[in-house]
Amino acid sequence: MFQSIEKNTYILSIIGVEKGDFAYYLASILNSMGKSVMVIDNSYMSDLYDCLKRPDDTDDSEVVQQGDVTFLKKRDISPKVSEKYDFVIVNHGMQIYGHIMKLSDYITIVSNFEPRYKKNIINRLKGLEATADLVLRDKLNGKISEEKILNDFSSNTSINVEDVYSFPYEEKDASLGQALAVNGHQKYTALSKEYRRVLSKIISKLTNTEYKTVSKYTKV
Repeated sequence: MFQSIEKNTYILSIIGVEKGDFAYYLASILNSMGKSVMVIDNSYMSDLYDCLKRPDDTDDSEVVQQGDVTFLKKRDISPKVSEKYDFVIVNHGMQIYGHIMKLSDYITIVSNFEPRYKKNIINRLKGLEATADLVLRDKLNGKISEEKILNDFSSNTSINVEDVYSFPYEEKDASLGQALAVNGHQKYTALSKEYRRVLSKIISKLTNTEYKTVSKYTKV
């Protein structure tokens, strides 16, 4: 961890599929648990930040505030700013910043079951060494197993994968993702139970809190 940032600031990097809902829901759950959170959207299109920044917003500060969650885009990690928060979540998408990965206390790689996405993520991770968890989202069928994807990451990168989480494709989750893009906000409690279960497990690990306690917030 970067020594200029206070130890009570925890940095999480999310790498992979360019969907900002995962970072958004993690931040929302942490906020509901009384944590202050900053989310930096460094993905290619900054879709998460841009859907939160409303067209009629006259504030040109390039900051969006929702509760105790602050959203920024295209930023590096600034110690003076970051140390004000309990958690800093950096949504890399497919645009991976190696130096931010090195500063991170926890890394999550988010992929789906499509070979082209998996291949692109693997190619961008080559040459980088880190320990991370792997989240496999939106599974449609059983033809491609979690074990096969994990083996591909292990064989083709220097990433040490600790835990693997997966959840299936649900129309409900897709619809809520669209609602987030349109409305600029969305309650995580409306997500499918499987999606909420994965979020709960990661939050439990991040906060060193019993899963049972986290699940009271996510209503799993």
